[in-house]
Amino acid sequence: MRAGFGADEAALRMRLGRLAEQRGRYREAEFFYRRATLLRPEDAACHLRLGRILLRQGRVPEAESAYAAAVALRPDSYPWLTRLAKLRVRQAKWAEAVECYEALISLKPTSPRLHLALGQVLESGDDPFAAIAVYLRGQAAFGDDPRLVRRLADAYDKVGDWQSAAETLRRIQDPDSEVLLQLARSLVLRYRVPFRCVTSPAAVTRPDQGLHVEAIAAQARPGSGLGVETVATQADPGLFAEAVAALEAAAQEKVGSPRISYRLGRLYERFGQNGEAARAYRQALDELATVKRAWRNTVESDWRFRERYVSEAGDDPRLLRSVTPGDETTQAAPAGYFEALVTGTGLRLHGFLLPDTGDEVELHVDGTRVRKIEVNTRNWRPGFSYEITHSALADFPESASLTMLAGGRHLVAGGGARALVLTNPGGVGRLDGLLAEGRTLSKKGTLALPEAELNDRQLVYVKAYGEMRDLLEDLLGKQLFLLYGTLLGCHRDGAFIAGDDDFDVAYLANSRNPARLKAELRRDALTLLRAGCDIGAAAGGRLFKVRMHGIWLDVNPIWFRDGAAWGFIRHRLTRADFEPVRQTEFLGHQVYVPNDVEAFLVENYGETWRTPQPGFRYYRKPEDVKYMRRSWLRPAELAEFAREAEAVAREFPGAGRFVGIQQPAETGFIND
Repeated sequence: MRAGFGADEAALRMRLGRLAEQRGRYREAEFFYRRATLLRPEDAACHLRLGRILLRQGRVPEAESAYAAAVALRPDSYPWLTRLAKLRVRQAKWAEAVECYEALISLKPTSPRLHLALGQVLESGDDPFAAIAVYLRGQAAFGDDPRLVRRLADAYDKVGDWQSAAETLRRIQDPDSEVLLQLARSLVLRYRVPFRCVTSPAAVTRPDQGLHVEAIAAQARPGSGLGVETVATQADPGLFAEAVAALEAAAQEKVGSPRISYRLGRLYERFGQNGEAARAYRQALDELATVKRAWRNTVESDWRFRERYVSEAGDDPRLLRSVTPGDETTQAAPAGYFEALVTGTGLRLHGFLLPDTGDEVELHVDGTRVRKIEVNTRNWRPGFSYEITHSALADFPESASLTMLAGGRHLVAGGGARALVLTNPGGVGRLDGLLAEGRTLSKKGTLALPEAELNDRQLVYVKAYGEMRDLLEDLLGKQLFLLYGTLLGCHRDGAFIAGDDDFDVAYLANSRNPARLKAELRRDALTLLRAGCDIGAAAGGRLFKVRMHGIWLDVNPIWFRDGAAWGFIRHRLTRADFEPVRQTEFLGHQVYVPNDVEAFLVENYGETWRTPQPGFRYYRKPEDVKYMRRSWLRPAELAEFAREAEAVAREFPGAGRFVGIQQPAETGFIND
């Protein structure tokens, strides 16, 4: 009798829950569904309904638990298991997601899509060898499915086996532009990098063994399972010709694509064919002029500089600087690979480490260490990028040897060179003296100021923050709090981080989607312009930077969607972690900080946030950047905002100026 009563009661609760859900009363629906699961814990449908209503409220971890309970009761339910797998992927629970997809494959073993999904989860979980095994298994079962072939090539690329990646892509019949671009990239890496990692059948059949190494001219490190097969330093012209042909075919298949034309220009430039490079760059710029999306803001100035760099000669010292591989090579096992590019803003050094080599690289100039650079350890081959500004390069000697080391071992450049040689006409050679005085290269690639001057600047920052905090609260009712590096220094040290020369602040936006956020930030920026503040956009058209007392504050509006907080990057935090804001003292001034400072610091910097990390860098996920870019101003919107700012200036004589896109190293101080 009681069992029947429980079933009837559970059914009633489920009906009430569905009725509340239809009316949009999600909390009420949740109450009824939870009651139903207590009354009928063996009923999978009750857990499923609870999971759905929790998901509608953005409560992803709780929704996952409810779906897991439903699947435990009905492990043969393909749609429920699919939903659980996606929820685990969404939370980066890779091992649990792998279990789901393996169970799904057991239910539908003939599905290429499931093999593809499982491989992608393994790649995201930093296990590219297991992904290779899955893709090969799928290929054996389904033939050369283009999707599986492309993912297999991408996995080969991730482990550094560019030859296998290229061989895999060549098998695709009638390749589209994306396949051709991927092929060109693999060919160029095979050409440029003087070693490659080899994936053997053993590594594929037993992914837990990791990378199999065939050491030819290099010794494997004992017990590591790693080594390199060095490639002949004589360049194979066939690889260059094939890469050019692939890019030209991609351009024909996707007419009018500026990115393809630009990549063709970069390829020609790398191989010293500057005339062809200039032609490709000019075509890329012509095609870019028709682009209306925000990414145009990010690349346009760089692309214009590349066209000038290969076309012009003149007094501009930036056009005269160059970097070439040195003559000395190494026979020791390299720690990784690096290269450099002269850009419009400086000298960009970038490359990657081999696994288990460390979490940072050291940059040496003529044998003197000048900077430690953190690498992106989220990737199997950890990558890095660092740019030395042209203002700093002016203090370098006219010729300098640039080397990079990790764990005491050299990274190598093209041809196996141990060093890149910087040719720097007009360099005054003050670098050694400045380093001896205690100056260092900052995270933004500038020569950091002497301590006394830096302390004076930091006090100006704090004063400017106080005025901006009061202004924002008075005009917009929003509270400006410290964030990122400025918050870390305040909370951990009671001072700025050593050498820090910027000031990071944030406020909570009201919007919950990128389009509305963009409109909200435009309104906020115009309000500040009317109040006399100068406004700038960060790279790509991201609003905004604000100038007071001649210096720039980096403002990072925080908004919430899909269970995450979005700022400069995506944070796995909630609104309760930020508000209500709290007051604290910083260098004798009252400042606002987030409600749970340490929750933010752990999420942003990791559990070791109390230990200084001088080389810390952000490496944002491409999918996150793609999503956040929806809130950035497109070229037409930037122009429209500039016109609105001009109208404000005409109406309000004391109004500030909109100065366009600001480079990261620009602080507003005259000496920078």
